[in-house]
Amino acid sequence: MGEETYDQLRSEWLEKIQYAQASLDAVERDNTYHLNDLELALTLLEKLSHLYQRLEFSDKAVLLRILAKHIIVNQQGDIIDHQLNSPFLYLESLVRGLQNNICG
Repeated sequence: MGEETYDQLRSEWLEKIQYAQASLDAVERDNTYHLNDLELALTLLEKLSHLYQRLEFSDKAVLLRILAKHIIVNQQGDIIDHQLNSPFLYLESLVRGLQNNICG
């Protein structure tokens, strides 16, 4: 193998390493971002029952918009269906998975 070929292969190899490191750094940043979102969501859910009681009607509506994309209520005022926003949707899927493993 000639010196030019070696230098070219080495350069390509170093570029691949740099690309892989940049990709790994991006994944780590994304994981940190998502973990922070989950931590905030869990904190909000933990304090939700106390917080909701103290809010004005308009603030309750804002809080519900943070939690859910859609809430379907029947004429009696019962929630019959809902679609949560992220990360609450992810947390709900975890709970359902745990319930299925325990019950199933």
